[in-house]
Amino acid sequence: MTSLLIVEDEKPAADALLALVRRYEESRGMTFDVDVVGAAFELLDASRTYDICLLDIQLPGINGMEAAELLRSQHRVTSIIFVTDLAQYAVRGYEVDALGFLVKPATFAGLAMNLDRALREVAQGTNRTLAVPTGDGFRSVPLSQVTHIEVRNHDLIYHTVGGDDLRTRGSLAQVERELADAPMVRVSRYCLANMALITSVLGDEVTVAGGAALHITRGHKKEIELALARYLGGRR
Repeated sequence: MTSLLIVEDEKPAADALLALVRRYEESRGMTFDVDVVGAAFELLDASRTYDICLLDIQLPGINGMEAAELLRSQHRVTSIIFVTDLAQYAVRGYEVDALGFLVKPATFAGLAMNLDRALREVAQGTNRTLAVPTGDGFRSVPLSQVTHIEVRNHDLIYHTVGGDDLRTRGSLAQVERELADAPMVRVSRYCLANMALITSVLGDEVTVAGGAALHITRGHKKEIELALARYLGGRR
């Protein structure tokens, strides 16, 4: 079930947002796992993660924009929809990769448009975070930043857009099972590519963001083409 957090310190506004969410559930024939809290600190609680957050900007303590910046600095991925009456925050919202904005008082049409987009992100796996084991614990990495995962000399290497690659022990087959619902496609026996970051498929090569060219082994070309067609079709 998709989890959704409403962060709003004013109870009438929180109740109004919750009512709109319930109306959305009824209109789409689905149900969210919803929590409602009054402070941004709840969003930063490492013991719980959320798929979607309706985040008020004007909050006591740290405000919603500051909370979003901290969330992104921790490499945690949540589809953030800001709720605000302050238009000047729109530009800063893009700096923390906000999905959208709702202007107070929120309307059903505005909420529905933003939640439709957020659910597409969730379905495509683009707002997912991977926990990659390290020598002293683990590192959280947004799937949206992982171009491909390959196995080399029994090591798994997570290649990222920024070039900050992570190496750990493990099985590519196990990773593929764990990411079965994510937009990953098998390029070869030794490599999985993130379809959201594939820039071209030419001949026997797949090119991903950052310019890395991945060799397609025999038997995988058709699989890649079909997987990309399904994935790109689902994004429309």
